[in-house]
Amino acid sequence: MTEVLGRHRWDVRPIALIPRLATLELMSAEQQTPWDELRLNRRSPVPVWVQLGRELRRCIAEHKLSEGTPLPSEPWLITRYGLTAKVTGRAYRALHDMGQIDGKRGEGYRVAQEIPIEYVTVVPGSKITAPATHDPSIKSDLPWWAVIALRVEAPGMDPIDFDSTRTVLLVA
Repeated sequence: MTEVLGRHRWDVRPIALIPRLATLELMSAEQQTPWDELRLNRRSPVPVWVQLGRELRRCIAEHKLSEGTPLPSEPWLITRYGLTAKVTGRAYRALHDMGQIDGKRGEGYRVAQEIPIEYVTVVPGSKITAPATHDPSIKSDLPWWAVIALRVEAPGMDPIDFDSTRTVLLVA
């Protein structure tokens, strides 16, 4: 059976796709996966593939997903969120290129490295801002698209940038 999703054709076996979607509605809160509530905003100026990549990283970090945990299939994301194969492929390729996930198209992807959450205590009087994504002053070992930076400027100290995907700021 061939279904047309967006402008891409996918060969989908009904046995593989339909039962999974049908059971999704019947799952209890405990049975739902982190992938069921991705936050994607089509009106945002941020490209959808960037949003998807960031959301997948957020889910890996927030849910403390261990190495080897399977990620949702591209056809599932396309059906569930109305995405295109180009968007899902680009997000997965970007995460793969940075070493966050393993696998390949057609075989599935899984978490390659855990994302540890960092807890940072912010001293009183600090200024917390969110610089623009393309701000050249953001210092990170991650690609530009993966970082939603939070800049903390503590009194008398140089500013420090944190990746909001994996950082919780605790205000003292």
